[in-house]
Amino acid sequence: MRYLIRTLFSIVLVIAITSALLPNRYTIEKTITSHCQQPQFQSWVLDLANWYLWTPWATYEKTWQELELANSNKIGAYLKWQSGERIGEMTVTAISHNSISYTSIIDHHTNIGHFVAKPFANKLQISWAIEGGINTPLVGSLLTQYHKYKMQDAIDLGLRNLNSLCKSQKMEQQDAN
Repeated sequence: MRYLIRTLFSIVLVIAITSALLPNRYTIEKTITSHCQQPQFQSWVLDLANWYLWTPWATYEKTWQELELANSNKIGAYLKWQSGERIGEMTVTAISHNSISYTSIIDHHTNIGHFVAKPFANKLQISWAIEGGINTPLVGSLLTQYHKYKMQDAIDLGLRNLNSLCKSQKMEQQDAN
């Protein structure tokens, strides 16, 4: 019995020390050279009404549904969605012809995100960055590392979805001609 108590205490101690040493904030940035043109970027990224077409949360989680949308392409634009038991909210804090910044809350975790599109040859170089963190006592840093890992996959999937959407629209336009 004493051995079991020591083992459990040691495990808790290792988790506490590891959690104390890991950061509780993260920044992720991914860039893709996309088939998108500026009008497509403005329509699909700068207008929250079209995020369901490519955002990883809407395409990956089949139960995703929009709950509320207001002023979809302006500063202060607001999107609220639900996917299963998870609820997310997003508010646009800055917007221009080639960028958008937002604050989002997903499962009580606040993130700040930025999209920027820069011309590159006859394509766009699109960057998506997210900064966030978890401040849960004791295990917050461990949860932050897990969340960072999951967000990297989500950003990568979102950028690939956006690129595929642009590519398919380009092919449809070529077929129409």
